[in-house]
Amino acid sequence: MTLVPSDSSLSSHSRPNLPALVGVALLAAAAIAPTLPWLEFSSGSENLVVATALEIRREGNWSMPTLQGEPRTNKPPLAAWLAALSIDDETLGHISNPDPARREKGFRCMALRIRAAGIPMLVMWTLAVGITGTMIGGRRAGVLAAAVCVSTYGFLRFSRYATTDVQLAAWVAVANALLAAAALRARIWLGLVGGAVALAMAFLSKGPVCLVQSVVPLAAFVLWRRWAQRRYGPAGGLDEPDLPPVGSLRWRAAALAGCVLFAAIALPWFILVAARHPEVLSRWWVEVTRHGARLEQDSDWYSYISIFAMVLPWVVFFVGGLVLVVPRCVGRRGLAPPSEVPDGGRPVLALALLAVPIFIMSFFADRAERYLLPMLGPAAILAALSLDVFFRTVHERSPLHRLMLAIHWPIVIAAGIVFPLALSPLTAGWLDDELRWFTLGLAAAAAGAAALLILAGMWWQRRWPAAMVLTTAAVAFIAQAMYAHGYGTQGEGRSDMRPLAEAVWAAAPEAEAYSFTPDSRLRQDFSIYLNRTVHRVQAISAIAPSARPQVLLSAHKVSGPPLEIPADWRPLASVRKDNRIWSVHVRP
Repeated sequence: MTLVPSDSSLSSHSRPNLPALVGVALLAAAAIAPTLPWLEFSSGSENLVVATALEIRREGNWSMPTLQGEPRTNKPPLAAWLAALSIDDETLGHISNPDPARREKGFRCMALRIRAAGIPMLVMWTLAVGITGTMIGGRRAGVLAAAVCVSTYGFLRFSRYATTDVQLAAWVAVANALLAAAALRARIWLGLVGGAVALAMAFLSKGPVCLVQSVVPLAAFVLWRRWAQRRYGPAGGLDEPDLPPVGSLRWRAAALAGCVLFAAIALPWFILVAARHPEVLSRWWVEVTRHGARLEQDSDWYSYISIFAMVLPWVVFFVGGLVLVVPRCVGRRGLAPPSEVPDGGRPVLALALLAVPIFIMSFFADRAERYLLPMLGPAAILAALSLDVFFRTVHERSPLHRLMLAIHWPIVIAAGIVFPLALSPLTAGWLDDELRWFTLGLAAAAAGAAALLILAGMWWQRRWPAAMVLTTAAVAFIAQAMYAHGYGTQGEGRSDMRPLAEAVWAAAPEAEAYSFTPDSRLRQDFSIYLNRTVHRVQAISAIAPSARPQVLLSAHKVSGPPLEIPADWRPLASVRKDNRIWSVHVRP
């Protein structure tokens, strides 16, 4: 099996197959959209955005968003602005209706509206990955990259949430596509100026980390290509004679214009906040470096190895892409001679966009899995390059082909068949009751549909190898729908704080809300389901009596002593979450 294709479609001037890319993006959106209201507001990162958006709508503080009455300056506001724009007055009224049925309808509508507002971002993300894949590997590789990206575990798990991470991933993907157009196709003004606008939007989503995920790896690729051209020259297949040298007048002028435009879009909000709240500079330093931040969980330096789980079920071809591209970094060509590699070393750009950000981000203390979302696109491109080679050489039916299929299909079977059956009554006595998400009928129906698709795909791929891609994506879409259903009805997709909020609605619907959680972060879903600001206090005695009822949310560790609550506060409800007991008290 030849590891490197020698096909004219690898030309950097291949035009993207836009109808196919749009079709992939719309199919993914159609698969995800119906599941959006199935999950309650239980994700901490999403709840920060939603709670801020509700406060923007209630208070009208668009330029300076607040969270629980305090300036929300730790994160840029773009995600909260988009969420606030998606909440209409009718929905806002429903979620404050005393009627529980009206509130339930309102919250489901709000979940759909807020999360559906991100669907255009998912489409844009998919198209950007496909276009970048086309510039790196050709038309077919571009379509494969888009199909792989939208059917990965990471995309299907996290893209449904209205979070800053999804916004960042989408804008970084667009920026990378535009910057790649400058570096690979000499579209210098479009690439650098358009990329600057996309980076400005990414900067307004989550700050300077976007530069680590776009500009830095692109610079690393340009430096590598210069080194490779000097060392190997045109004979090594690394020369791009039609590209003007970086540093020419055109590059400098376009880069200057891009920097000016980036600053004009990205920086005004930060300047406004710093002028009003100078102390925020130290908090921004903590947010960027994560040094001294209160982390949700400890993470090891090797945590980002989870990228291999994020690209499931395509991990075999992702590894194949790494095997295909990593030797290029030192000028090697695997099993093909240099003359058969007319790609200018462009696949190394995909590797740089993947590896450079992960390497840099590994030095910071906070390493959450969702931080890998911007790297899903480059990972999908690497998998697509491997798939493209696989399809071009599938007629050889080599042992390597059979081995890759022997690993890939069991992963697909596990996702489509084993997953629903394992979380059904069939495993009673093997798994805890809380992991029994599905009825036997639902699990059997999903597993049966997946089994039929897999059998058809295995048969069809003998005549048309790309059937494997369609089958894998279809099974992944079924699995994500089952995950959303089970996670939202029986799993962690339910809000733990909602029962406490419902108790407040029943006992004191007009109450002022306060929180005293000295050793815990405030759970934002409490304020979301109350649709009111929950003011933090440093001591319960600091809450002055009011003509209105008052409610107090508190938390204490299970292993520690309960908090001392004054006698004029009577207990209303409590729930246990992990190692803490959350309680609500009311003062008439």
